Amino acid sequence: DWLVMVSMTIGAGAIFNGGISHHTIRGNFTNNGTVTSDGELYFNPYFPVTLQLSGTSFSSTGTVNFGGTTPITITGSPASLNDVRITNTNAAGITPPSGWVMNGDFIINSDAVFNAGGYAYTVAGDIESNGTLNGGSSAFTMSSASGQLTGSPNTIFNHFTITGVISANSDFYVAGHFTNNGTYDGTQAARNVVGGHAANIR
Repeated sequence: DWLVMVSMTIGAGAIFNGGISHHTIRGNFTNNGTVTSDGELYFNPYFPVTLQLSGTSFSSTGTVNFGGTTPITITGSPASLNDVRITNTNAAGITPPSGWVMNGDFIINSDAVFNAGGYAYTVAGDIESNGTLNGGSSAFTMSSASGQLTGSPNTIFNHFTITGVISANSDFYVAGHFTNNGTYDGTQAARNVVGGHAANIR
């Protein structure tokens, strides 16, 4: 396991293979090459940082955790992600510059904020939002064959599409279109439509 206190840079043409280890990065992260990880990449800054995920490639089959208490600026688009945890407690929240494809679970801690912007997000596992999800003009798709959806009063999706088999464990909110192209079990929770503009429920 690595603990990087100041900054970490992967140069052009270089490859960082994190393996199954847990790596904590407390400073700026600059990827100009290739990053792979099967373990955990834990971004836990103690001062405002920029995380440049772009490069030749950034991919994880383990967990990427955006934590800490200070502002995080993310640039670049990861090629693929698995489990993603939003644990950063700064009021500005985590704001991606692009959509994400998550092949695992997407979890927002109770004191964390995720700003989805206007991008598309696909989650192949569970969504558990115990904190704040600002849906913006984004679109979320859940594609799991046995997915669980857990929301909070501050979890407000914009467009939300189901293409898998999804069960809701708690009430959640949709400000835009709700589209069920799979199987949705809402017997344990309510789907609440919010906002003042026209939306479709299919």
